[in-house]
Formats: sequence, C-alpha cells, structure tokens
Amino acid sequence: MAAPLHFRAFARRVVNLPATLTIPPDGQKAARLVDLGLGGACVEVRAPLRVGFTVTVEVTAPNLWDPLIVPAKVAWTRPASWGITLAGLAFDHAGKAALPALVELLAAYRYE
Repeated sequence: MAAPLHFRAFARRVVNLPATLTIPPDGQKAARLVDLGLGGACVEVRAPLRVGFTVTVEVTAPNLWDPLIVPAKVAWTRPASWGITLAGLAFDHAGKAALPALVELLAAYRYE
C-alpha cells in the first residue's frame, strides 16, 4: 500500500527565533518563527496577512554571520490569541541565495 501524500515536501523543526516580516505596502513587522524547514516556516505576527501575499522574512540567528533573508508567499493564516496571527509561509528559492544560510541555520537545530 502506498504511503499517503503529505502536504509538506520538507520536514520542519520547532524553533523560537525573532524575525522581521516585510509586508508590502505596510512595511516591516516584528514576528517570531515557530517552525522552520527548507520549504517554509510558520510565523507569529501582529499584522493582518492574507493567503497569497508576498512577504520577505528576515531572521538574525546567533549562528549566522548575516541575517537570513528569504522571499515567501503566505500559504495559510489562522488567528491566534491577543491579535496575533499564525501564518504558514512557502519560501521562494528562485534566486537560491538564501539556501546555504537556511541549511546552516537548520543544521544548528539538528535538521535531518
């Protein structure tokens, strides 16, 4: 019997990292990464997001020399508590510039 298909192509790691989302035209909003994988992330943010929005995620992590900056699309949103929105982001790796830093960051969280 074939294994059921999962909606996510890459595994995620639970993290707790501060981040910044750039949301055109609103500008930058403070956020927190809840989980992270090669294909995307879940973030908590105090800003309204809609599925299909294009955003940029910026993460400054202790194991990276430079901030990790990745363009992404909002895949899903869910209201959380006290005005916080949970959002699933699908990374856009068309430029591939952020991929090495993303792999390095995930390695720090024992990504397999």
